[in-house]
Amino acid sequence: MNKEEYLALARKILEKIAHNYTFAHYEYDDIIQEGQMIAEKNYENWDGVRCPERFLFVNLSTRLKNLYRKECCRNDSPCKVCKNGGSCDKVKEGNKHCDRHNKWQDTQNRRRNIVNMAPIKLNDNGETSDENFLTRKDIVTSSIEYDDFNEVIRGKLTDGAKPLFDKVIMGVKLSKANLKKLQDEISAILEGMKIVH
Repeated sequence: MNKEEYLALARKILEKIAHNYTFAHYEYDDIIQEGQMIAEKNYENWDGVRCPERFLFVNLSTRLKNLYRKECCRNDSPCKVCKNGGSCDKVKEGNKHCDRHNKWQDTQNRRRNIVNMAPIKLNDNGETSDENFLTRKDIVTSSIEYDDFNEVIRGKLTDGAKPLFDKVIMGVKLSKANLKKLQDEISAILEGMKIVH
């Protein structure tokens, strides 16, 4: 099998599995494009003896899962004590959490900001207008308000709904039943805070 046939087979496989790996700003076509690049890079790793369909399926599935893990936020802090709101024995004076947890939190915040980027709107001429752009102060303020709001909501959720909330914040799709459960809990919280009319 030559390289062109190999890449055509990769395209067929990707068209069948790409919808399983869409998340956040990676849509169906983006996943196919990423998969094509992965397949092209790994052509040299295929020995020509193994079944190409199986090799491509396993390779593409694994690499696309790794892409998801790399791009999305993770819930597993290196310091469980600091993640749960406590202070471990490695906290330096004047800090709320240890350095390991702070570094992890900074990484997650960067990833969250990439995942939640909103597209810039263009006018009829294909140009952006000044109203599309926020000042640095606006961005910082809205980011702080967003994080504070999420902390308040998360703090009032039941233990069963917190992992669902974390997944939604990371851009992970929930099943209809779990999404409905989470929406109902958040609605009840907002009603209790008199935010919903």
